[in-house]
Amino acid sequence: MSDAMRRVATLCANLKSFGFDIVTELNTSWYNAEVAGKSVSTLPDNRFGLLIGNSKALWEPFLQFVRDRPRWRILTDPLDSYTQVVIGKTVRECFPDSVLDIRFVFETTPERLVGFQKLALVSGLAAFHPQSHLCIHSEFGPWLSFRALIVFDWSVDVCGELGRKSVDLDKVITPDKSDPLFADYSSSGDWRQWINIRSSVGSQMHRFSLEQILFHYARTEASFLENLRLPLKHLVCIGTVPAYVEDIVSRLSADVCIELFHRECDEAQKYFIEAGKITADCPTSSFVLVNGHVARSETEFLALLRDCKILT
Repeated sequence: MSDAMRRVATLCANLKSFGFDIVTELNTSWYNAEVAGKSVSTLPDNRFGLLIGNSKALWEPFLQFVRDRPRWRILTDPLDSYTQVVIGKTVRECFPDSVLDIRFVFETTPERLVGFQKLALVSGLAAFHPQSHLCIHSEFGPWLSFRALIVFDWSVDVCGELGRKSVDLDKVITPDKSDPLFADYSSSGDWRQWINIRSSVGSQMHRFSLEQILFHYARTEASFLENLRLPLKHLVCIGTVPAYVEDIVSRLSADVCIELFHRECDEAQKYFIEAGKITADCPTSSFVLVNGHVARSETEFLALLRDCKILT
């Protein structure tokens, strides 16, 4: 094994420790040939690349990372930030001067946009299932996510022969559940239908946890905070901010860390509430979340502050 490939192995091991456990090699020329003449950007040609993704293994390392960084809990998309910071730092540590580019799945400007499903197909990481518009992995089924493409400043010759691989779609789909209703999702826009589709194709052995599914699809503030299980003094007001909340927070001692946010109750939160995690008389009514627990009155609010050791 060459020194370059030994460092690649180290990089893969380090990424796996952060939950990025799916990595496959590719030649950027394979991708360029597939998208030639199409309205997407191409990559530097004939370069060694790594497609980075994750299974459900990402969830706990991600949560722990955010637990250790309180300010991250208010980011618009902490997972995208986690991906960019962790992969960027890990790559720089292993390859300070050998990487041409890192493309992330959340980059959507024309000059940065990459077809990650196409990368998965040409690299042999997964098969594409046209009825569901999902990539199906031989081990993880549909329960994988793509995160980044690392393009190295090496021709593929440096890394030895890269043989093209493929995944046989017929071997990774569930025969009696091969026709999910993607059209229904496209017309309804209901994210729950998308989960139904993902649950109907391929192996379900590595299905994401309910909390991870809700984070990806519903993006509920309450579910994320609850999974963090933090001693953080973190308040989220759904609807208007009750006067008693402002009054009590203003009287807390300066050394108590309180982060107070206001947000409307969107459809995802309504679903989360109706699912029984938080019971609301009316989804649009005002309430306060303290570390993921709900308070509807001053008495309940004070009780939760005491339970969370914010008040004694």
